[in-house]
Amino acid sequence: MLVVILIIAALVGTGIYFYYSSSSPPPPPSEEVVDSKYPVSGFIQTWMLNDNGTVATYIQDGDVEDSDEVKGRESLSETLGLWMDFALKENDEELFHKGFEQLQTYFLEEDGFVHWKIQENGNKMETTNALVDDIRLVEVLYKGFDRWDKAEYQETAQRIASYTTEYNLNENVLTDFYETNDEYASDVITLSYIDMQALRRMRDERVLDQQIYDNMERILEEAPLRNGFFPKGYNVEETEYEYDESVNIVDQSLVALYRAQSGGQTSDFLAFIRKEMDDHGQVFGQYDIETKEENVEYESPAIYGLLVMYCLAEGEEELAMDIFDRLKVHQNSGNNDQYAGGYSVYDDDTHVFDNLLPLLAEQQLRQKKLI
Repeated sequence: MLVVILIIAALVGTGIYFYYSSSSPPPPPSEEVVDSKYPVSGFIQTWMLNDNGTVATYIQDGDVEDSDEVKGRESLSETLGLWMDFALKENDEELFHKGFEQLQTYFLEEDGFVHWKIQENGNKMETTNALVDDIRLVEVLYKGFDRWDKAEYQETAQRIASYTTEYNLNENVLTDFYETNDEYASDVITLSYIDMQALRRMRDERVLDQQIYDNMERILEEAPLRNGFFPKGYNVEETEYEYDESVNIVDQSLVALYRAQSGGQTSDFLAFIRKEMDDHGQVFGQYDIETKEENVEYESPAIYGLLVMYCLAEGEEELAMDIFDRLKVHQNSGNNDQYAGGYSVYDDDTHVFDNLLPLLAEQQLRQKKLI
């Protein structure tokens, strides 16, 4: 009998339903990759790579889409950007270039449009991009050019940036997506999409106008809190902020991280996270915006990974380590565990973001010599 566990979480702007199916275990990998420094990297490369090298969203194949319209072994441009960011920070040129080749082969169109997801075999079905994924790729490609002086990285960054700044523009603000079939840009910019470090690099490379940059910064920095929480998004046509009654901590963590990286104020969110850790020893996935009480019982390794990076950006190393300790509770371990190194593997399945974000968090802790 099919067993389904739905763990409701949100990642980068929209809610994700983590769909774990135990209808049948996945076949064992043909080759196990062992990474003694980062066991979760070995887990990802063992269990979550498709035959063409793209990183799958789930271990198991499946026909049921989660709430972000992703299923099974489909691969996301967001995942690719995070994976290339990891490779860059490890100074792993071979891994970085493999990611670049996947971008060129499967995700990128000649005009600079990036498909936000592709099928397992590399087929492209989507007609929208995703702003946050595109600008992350742009930034990591520019940094790759800085590191290895390969002109193709710079040229590709400029091509993607030029497309995004032309087509994702609405009311002189970059918005969530552009729909190519109907030729329209979203009227909303989700605050967790406003990565100012990436936008700053685009401005400095003169592929983003100063006025657009200023508008993005203003929307992020002037966002009014509601009971200590950030807005979910900003409607550029209605010129007003939008809030969720059920606050998602992935969104909140990303907004806090981007504000902290730009020197913005995040003291209310920091106090909230500290109190949750002090009172409960954990942070839940969603909270009621009015009562600040959790309204779900699940925890998320993706959230803990983001919170570690946020705390490091704020210089809160002790809190970062407390959160990292809680994150490690969710890591599969043991000599007889075929999924050793992975996070939150239930019924032979897990979501890639529950592994990639902890990987990036651990990488930052190691580079700061905190572990």
